[in-house]
Order: sequence, then C-alpha cells, then structure tokens
Amino acid sequence: MKTRLMLLVILLTGLSILAACAPPGPTASPTETPAAVATQTPATSDSATPPPATAGKLPPATAGHILYMGPVNQALQVWVMNANGTGRRPITQEPGENAFATFSRDGQQVAFTSSRDSNLELYVANVDGSEVTRITDNPAQDNLAVWSPDGKQLAFSSNRDGDTPDIYILSRSDGKVTRLTTDPGADLMGSWSPDGKKISFASDRDGDQEIYTISPEGGPPEKITDNKASDGAPAWSPDGKQIAFHSDRDGRPQIYLMDADGSHVERLTNNAADNLFPIWSPDGKQIAYTAQQQNSLEIHVVDIATKADVTIPNVVGLATGWIASNEVLEEVPLPTAIPAPPTPTSPPMEGNEVDPEILAKAPSEGNVDAPVSIVEFSDYQCPFCKRFVDETLPELRKTYIDTGKVRLLFVDYPLPIHPQAPAAAQAAHCAGDQDAYWKMHDKIFADAARWTNSDDAKPILITMAGEIGLDQDALKSCLDEATHAPEIRNGMAEGQRLAVGGTPTFFINGHRLVGAQPFSAFRDLIEAELSKGNQ
Repeated sequence: MKTRLMLLVILLTGLSILAACAPPGPTASPTETPAAVATQTPATSDSATPPPATAGKLPPATAGHILYMGPVNQALQVWVMNANGTGRRPITQEPGENAFATFSRDGQQVAFTSSRDSNLELYVANVDGSEVTRITDNPAQDNLAVWSPDGKQLAFSSNRDGDTPDIYILSRSDGKVTRLTTDPGADLMGSWSPDGKKISFASDRDGDQEIYTISPEGGPPEKITDNKASDGAPAWSPDGKQIAFHSDRDGRPQIYLMDADGSHVERLTNNAADNLFPIWSPDGKQIAYTAQQQNSLEIHVVDIATKADVTIPNVVGLATGWIASNEVLEEVPLPTAIPAPPTPTSPPMEGNEVDPEILAKAPSEGNVDAPVSIVEFSDYQCPFCKRFVDETLPELRKTYIDTGKVRLLFVDYPLPIHPQAPAAAQAAHCAGDQDAYWKMHDKIFADAARWTNSDDAKPILITMAGEIGLDQDALKSCLDEATHAPEIRNGMAEGQRLAVGGTPTFFINGHRLVGAQPFSAFRDLIEAELSKGNQ
C-alpha cells in the first residue's frame, strides 16, 4: 500500500485500523508529470533477503521516550511511553483525531495533527499535554509536521495550494509559511537531516513513490531512490549518514536502510507483516517500526547490527518519534472507554428501521417469530467483526438465539479498505445456496488469517468450502458469476441510508449498537426488549 493511501486510511478515517472498521474518506489522484530532478543510480538491495528475524530484547526503560498514536475513547490520540512500553499515557484526549506527533529536539514539546476544530491543522503542546497551541489555520489539510534541528521551524505536508500535498516550512517565531515544493504529485514529509541542511520526503511525482531530498532554502529536489516499488517514510539517522524507509520492492512492505545519497540499500526486516514508518533510537543502534497485519498494529524494535526483533507488548498503535531521556515515566491509570455523547448530527440511536426488502433476503438464524431481532451490518475482513464472532456471538447463540428469544440477521457491509471482503461475502451467500450460509460464515471468520492478506481470496474460499463439505464447483461458478452481488450492493446502500459509519453495527429492535461490544451490552438491550413483552 502506498504511503499516501496509508496516511489517508489511518488518519482521515480515524479508527479504520486502530479502534473500529470504518469507510475511508475521498482521496485525490495526483497528476503524473516528469520531475526536473537529478538522477541517481537505481537504489537496489546490495545484499540478499535477510533470514527471518530472531527474537530480540526490549530496550530498557531508560532508553528514552517513544511517541505513538493509538485509540482512546473511539478516537486517535497522541501517546508517550518508555522505550520498553511501560509508563504509557496519552498526551491528548480531545475529540477528533490527534496523530502523527513528533518531538522537539529537546523533547519538551510535541507537534501533531488534529481534527479537533473540524479540519486537519497543526498543533504544538508540552509533552505532558499542557499549553496546546494551534499553529496553522486554513481550509486545507496540514499534516506530518517535523521540527528542524534548531527548533526554529517546522516542515510539514499540506494541500493548501492544490489537490495534492506539497512540503511547506513554518517559522515558529512569526508563523510565516513558505511553500517548498510545487510539483503536482503528492509530497509527504519525512524528516530533517541532523545538520538541518536537507529535508527528506516521499513523492509519487514520477509515478512510483520514491524518496527525495531538498534544501530547506529551496531549489530542485534530488531523487535518491528509483525503482518500480513504493518507497516511503524516510527517516534520517542521528549521525546523518543513513536513511531508513519502508518499501515493498521485495513484495510486502519492509524496513530498509540506505546511505544518505541513496546508495548501499540493505533490507533490515523480514516478517509476514507490513512493516511501516521507521524511527531511529537516539543512539542510532535500533529502529522502531509499526507492523500491520490483519488490520492490527504492533510496535516493534529491531537491532540494526543483529537484526534481532522484539514486539513492545500491550501497545496498539503506530510509532512516530523516539527521544533520549533520563526520566523513566511511571505507570499511571490508563483512560477507560467512555461512549461518545450524541451530537445534533449523530445518527439516531432509537427507531432505526431496516428496509423489509433487505431483511427478506438477509441470511438469518433463530426463531423467525422471536420477540427481539438483531440486524448486523458486518464486513468479513474487519477484525472487530471477527472479534464479535469469536467472543460475543457464541454466548448470544447459547442464551438467546438457540432458545428462540432472538433472531439474528446478517447484512453485508464490505468496506472499501477491505478489498477481499466482497469475495468473502459472496462466498457465504453461495454457501447459502447449498443451505450452509452460517456454516460458511463461521468458517470464513475462523480462518481469516488464511485469506485476508491474499491478493485473490477466491481460490482460498473455494478450498475452505470444500473443507466443510460443500460442492466446490458449484460455489466457484456462483463466485465467478457474482450471483449475489446485488444483495451486497443493496446492503451497502441500506447501511449508508442508516448512517452506518463502521463495522460491526447492530440494530436491536431498532436500537443502534456500534462496535465489537461484549455480551453484557447485548444482554442489557435484549432483556429490556424482552421485558416490554411482559408488561
């Protein structure tokens, strides 16, 4: 996935990965034009693919502080923690998305992007979350701010002068903003060189996303990678001699190192996840990065010399900065989940009626005359839908569905960020033609790891159908002919009409319940509905 799309999916849709499955916002299509930049020898790997990583050891708590972005109360927030994952606490807890924070050189402040004022703007705050100051104010989307080494400037990406982002420089003394790049392609800020003389950024101005450097004083950028893959998130080493970046040049995105001029490329990581957004340890001996797999995000630390790799435990998010610090952050109580209060524009919580024609064609289980109906809008590739199936549905079946008190109806709502979800939805419907919808439903969710990261899930789904005793040829023909595509399209349209913003979303006798909620949340609503029949 290209960095530009990754940023839009994570940031503009909020919790598409970190806290809920949600549909993405619109993306701009860059105009591809030749770039007037210096050419270099193509940067290809100098060494063979490294062997799978060996298990590493966590950095000590004294190895500094790491910034990351993760969920708090259904929104992205900026967090800080010790390098070993202890002492974590949110710096921001404001409504809206707060993300992509970076440390000032002295570690006393953070710059970050926030949508708290209904638009993506840049803010600065003390590292304890105090004295938050908005530093940009315009209708465009300002993002990816990085401090200059002397702390006097911030470089960032913005589309304030066009449809796609360029690189800008903001003076901290007077707030003046200067445009640094002007190409129609999408330029995404990377990092400053430690001496402050160059800025690295990623751009698709030449078609494939490559890495460039440019002087903060202006002038033509220099292209330092040149291949058909997508290279992004360039990060300068503390000594200025190397740049770390992620690339899918060998298949799945992994972390690479190269000299600052683009030569001597070396692949650093080798695992089954998408490895993204490298950040350097203050001593330059390790790199933290984010591993995305099946729409979950983990923060890893890899030793550059030994390639030993370790996951920071109990942390969900995307790492964005690492600063040296002698202070060890103490453990503090973490925020508890608080349902967001309704607003005048919130979709209604009660009285939601699903179109009877949609329900007539929806797969269902349970007593058709049950006093309580649960209509589920779901996405087979959504990890939170799987969590509901794994953790909550078994108890619902045992307590309410199998006892005739509840009828469950399934409406497909495959999101654009999940490219294999429509195929899975159709496979379930095709299994339904063989009277095995729910058997295939459970199989698809149970074996999600087999198909969710494939480029074409259909052959795997056909194999899975055979494993539960179905006619594979009939199911393949059904998939090839897209027999049930109309039901899926109609389900999507109905979900949009009902303002379904993410999956899973449930309507319990018309009461809206959003997310992979525990059994107790369903029980309370079901019992309230059942009690009405006894009055």
